[in-house]
Amino acid sequence: GSVFVTDGVSVGSSYYIGGVLGYNDAEGSNYVSELKNEGTVKGYSYVGGVIGCNASGQIIVDAINNGNISGLDSVGGILGYYYYDDMLLENTNNSGTITGRTAVGGIVGMGGRRVYVRTSQCRYWMCICQ
Repeated sequence: GSVFVTDGVSVGSSYYIGGVLGYNDAEGSNYVSELKNEGTVKGYSYVGGVIGCNASGQIIVDAINNGNISGLDSVGGILGYYYYDDMLLENTNNSGTITGRTAVGGIVGMGGRRVYVRTSQCRYWMCICQ
């Protein structure tokens, strides 16, 4: 099923803040899909419009953020931070304003290795390498 959040998430000075998931560590599952945030998200570090920190899933499909996202470090429109291996993002979209101090990105703030992104308009994977 889908998860759709319309109210804002605001935690004054905390870590792992996401519009839908703060910290994803679903052991044994590397796939997350159909997540949407419409609210404002505020935090300190590892702040994402959809997921604050992704420590398990390596594939995110159909994730949308339309809310404004703010934090200090590792702030992203879809994902604030991810651990370990490469990430695959497919059909993700951010239309919110993203603000922060370091490691700030429209889709991903910061990650462990490479991020591969593909949209419905693109036949090929694009690597956003760090």
